[in-house]
Amino acid sequence: MSSLNKKCKVREPGCQYDSNDKCYACDSPFYFDGVRCEIYGCLELSTKGCKQCYYPMEVTAGYLCSVVNCDRMNEDKCVACKPGFQIAKDGSCQIEDAKCLVYGAQGCSKCVKGYRIDKNGICQYADEHCWDFSEQGHCTNCDRLYFLNQFNKC
Repeated sequence: MSSLNKKCKVREPGCQYDSNDKCYACDSPFYFDGVRCEIYGCLELSTKGCKQCYYPMEVTAGYLCSVVNCDRMNEDKCVACKPGFQIAKDGSCQIEDAKCLVYGAQGCSKCVKGYRIDKNGICQYADEHCWDFSEQGHCTNCDRLYFLNQFNKC
């Protein structure tokens, strides 16, 4: 085959190629997934690293993806937020909720009396005489001397 018939081949970002033109390892900050070079949480790669990340991550100065206000990442998940922040259900780090009594892996799991957990895992005011709420946000347990009416309010 003459050199005129050879075609240029697009190279994958971050790949180190062997003599058979196969990607076998990666430059930093990429990791090798067995076929190509990737970056955890990356939506669009560039030659330097990540160009655009999946939500809730953002591109760092080192062209990696990280959750904003995250203190410790495990691959593409935040496992510990910086002080004053908590992991929300969507994986982002949100400001700690002063109305939250108990935090779990999915964010707030129990609010102070009168507050219920919204779809984002944040405590929202609902009923000052209610102690417990169902997953749908309806009051299930009222203060002593209060009763639950047909609108699920105390």
